[in-house]
Amino acid sequence: MTPERWQQIKGVFDQAIACEPDQRVIFVRQVCATDEDLYREVVSLLGSYATTNSFFEKPIVAQRPAGDPMIAAGRHPGRGNRAARAGRQAAVL
Repeated sequence: MTPERWQQIKGVFDQAIACEPDQRVIFVRQVCATDEDLYREVVSLLGSYATTNSFFEKPIVAQRPAGDPMIAAGRHPGRGNRAARAGRQAAVL
């Protein structure tokens, strides 16, 4: 895809997002007219936008309170000692 084509797709997408959700595909159809590839690309982006937009409205992990002892100690949930894990993996090999 050329940078010019991407700009064209992005431009139509940005205009479509400004429309009411139930009018977006209709708008894209009118703007794209006979350019089926442009229509498919923009509608695909709209579908992804609809999915991710609602997905990111809720945090994946709950926020820890400011006084949480793990945060105060500089530790982060889910992060282990990577060097230790790598050492265990190397020992197995």
